[in-house]
Amino acid sequence: MAFFEESVPGDLIPLMGRARLHTFHMRMRQGEKLLREIIEQHPDFVEAHVQLGTILVVEARDDDLEEWRRRLPKAAESYPEMWWILGTQARKNDDLSGAIRCAWETLRLDPITWGLPTNWHNC
Repeated sequence: MAFFEESVPGDLIPLMGRARLHTFHMRMRQGEKLLREIIEQHPDFVEAHVQLGTILVVEARDDDLEEWRRRLPKAAESYPEMWWILGTQARKNDDLSGAIRCAWETLRLDPITWGLPTNWHNC
């Protein structure tokens, strides 16, 4: 990743790659730190917000997730991953109607990827 970061300074793609690698290897704090830095510099970069939300929902950090939700750019509404995050939080908090709404939005935006039964096995 360092090669790409050095080759094109300021490009967000290598930074996002490094953040994803951190989370993939369960180094959530490092991934979160990098994502927060990206969001601070580029607040409209929805992909970074979505990846941060994934960390927060996986770690069941409801207070941080609520703050995350308030800071989402409007464009995040078109990301099925964002709806999946909110639906997962709703499901964990026994908010059935909220979870159903989020599931519907997720499927509406991406019925192929998110429509697979394995993605909804906990519903």
